[in-house]
Amino acid sequence: MTGEARGGPEFRVRIGRIVAPQGVRGAVRVQSLSDFPERWARLTQVYVGDEPTPRAVRCLGFTRGGTMPVLKISGVETRDEAEKLRGRYLEVPRDQVHPLPADTFYTFELIGLRAEDPAGTLLGRVVDVEPAPASDLLVLELTDGRTARVPMVRAFVQAVDLEGQRVVIQPIPGLLEP
Repeated sequence: MTGEARGGPEFRVRIGRIVAPQGVRGAVRVQSLSDFPERWARLTQVYVGDEPTPRAVRCLGFTRGGTMPVLKISGVETRDEAEKLRGRYLEVPRDQVHPLPADTFYTFELIGLRAEDPAGTLLGRVVDVEPAPASDLLVLELTDGRTARVPMVRAFVQAVDLEGQRVVIQPIPGLLEP
C-alpha cells in the first residue's frame, strides 16, 4: 500500500512533502511518499498543496540529493521562496498514480470501505490506515461507535473488494473488543 489521497473537486494523491530548500536558486528537497522513485524524473506538473486552493506548477528539473528527490518548480526562483514551501505536500491527479500489481492497493483506496465479517454482517467502516512495524493497521469505526485496529494480514483481512467497496474481516475473539 502506498500514497494518500486528497478529496475535493479534483481527486489528488500526495506523492511527497517539501522538507527544505536546496541551494540558492529555488530548488526544493522532497520527502517522497511514493513507492516508485522513477516517477520523479518523469514528473512534468505537480500540485503544491496545503493552501486554500492547491496550485498546479510545472516541474522544470529533477536531481537526486542523496536519498531525496530535488525538484525545480516554476515560480520559485530564490531560496527564500523555496523556504516558504517547507512542509507543503506535492500532489498529482488520481489518474497519474503508478499502476499497481494485483492484490496491491493504495492506502486511499481502502478508506471508506465497509468492513464485513465473512457472513456479510456489517462491522463498520475503514476510516484510516496506520503504518506499523509488522503490517499496516486498518482503523475501523465500528457500528457501535468504537474504534478498532486490525492488522492488514490474511489471517484477519480475508479479502479486499474495491469494486464491491468492502473488506472482509475475520473477527477472532478479542480483535474487535475494547
